[in-house]
Amino acid sequence: MRDSEIEQRVLKQLGSSPLTGCREVCVVARDGIVTLDGTVPSRRARLAIQRVVRAAGGVIAVVNNLQSKPQFAESSKEARAKPELGPTPAVVQAAAAGAMSTY
Repeated sequence: MRDSEIEQRVLKQLGSSPLTGCREVCVVARDGIVTLDGTVPSRRARLAIQRVVRAAGGVIAVVNNLQSKPQFAESSKEARAKPELGPTPAVVQAAAAGAMSTY
């Protein structure tokens, strides 16, 4: 099987698998060895992608260079626990006294 066919097969498998969440993954095949580069949201996704690639026809080995970078999303509970940022008391006092100017 040609490397270009392996790449197409791997990309098709990644696109159809709900486990991989294929996002920014670069797939390069050379002599049946598939190299994966890019960023995925978690270690779990990184390993899932590797399993899917290994199962694709024509793949002899996988070099997994994927980096997992979790997306930090604040939960609403965390957001509520943080104090609201506002002017410091000194700024409020200065504004009340008319000491601040606007441009």
